[in-house]
Amino acid sequence: MARWLLGYVDFSVSWPEGSHGRGERFFSLAARSGIGLWKMRREGTESFRASVRAGQYVALRGPAKRAGVKLRVRSRRGCPFLWRACARRKGLFVGAGVFCAIVLGMPLHLWSVNISGPSPVPQAQILEAAADLGMKPGTPLRSINAELVAESLMLRFPEVSWISINTHGSVATIELAGRIEGPELEEEGKYYNVKAAQAGQIVQINTVKGQAVVKVGDAVTEGQLLISGVWEDSYGESWLCHAAGEVIAKTKHTLTAEVPLRQTVRKPTGKTVVRKSVEIFGVKLPLTTATEPEGKFAVTVANDAWKFGEISLPVSVCTEVWEEYE
Repeated sequence: MARWLLGYVDFSVSWPEGSHGRGERFFSLAARSGIGLWKMRREGTESFRASVRAGQYVALRGPAKRAGVKLRVRSRRGCPFLWRACARRKGLFVGAGVFCAIVLGMPLHLWSVNISGPSPVPQAQILEAAADLGMKPGTPLRSINAELVAESLMLRFPEVSWISINTHGSVATIELAGRIEGPELEEEGKYYNVKAAQAGQIVQINTVKGQAVVKVGDAVTEGQLLISGVWEDSYGESWLCHAAGEVIAKTKHTLTAEVPLRQTVRKPTGKTVVRKSVEIFGVKLPLTTATEPEGKFAVTVANDAWKFGEISLPVSVCTEVWEEYE
């Protein structure tokens, strides 16, 4: 580890063919000069290989000259050489700084907003309303008041009975439930019959309260009594109640519609413009150079969000397809 931190040089020692003992003499002179060598190994008959600390490599020139050998650097390794190589590439430091900023900053921001539970309102409307209230990808977590956003959403959507917003790390989940309408209450002390709303032929009768006075197949007129609120029990006594039930009949209706003789329709010309962009924390970055076309165009937008398992990431690819028509 110390050698790596200080840096070291891997070099070779060579001498002319037939000159025996020069390599051993070089290593002996280096040792007397206090230069520490390691990984010494022979390469052929006229060459050695060894490693030395980077700061001591220059001091090897004296022993090499006296021993009559040649030194050749094979590689430079360690932190000093790595730092020197990186210093010539400033883009690496910029990229590392941006990467560190993203890694440290992402947990402090909202990544995605999910909806849990049966929603009586389209989820896109709820997400849009939450974004208007400040809860959208890229928003700092400390600036989000989940309780206030939930109350505002309930006021905006009366179809929802309750809303709760839970945050788990950088993900917010909107949990909601639809409002359950209670049954209509009957007026106490009043009694009603069930009568035909229109003329027709009875095909089905489901009596809940009261006594049916018609049967399947009967033809009835508008206002005719179908289920009576007066009924008799098994003892022959008459009782009054609020008649209730469902009666289905075949009816005839006349529909009149007018269609103009001339109509205007859209016909595609075949010209299509595709625009793509990537959205990161709510910021859109274009991926294509195509601009928004002028003229009569119909646009279709598809937003493909990236996911890591079940977690939605704050990165999505937006594709816009513009089709010209006449």
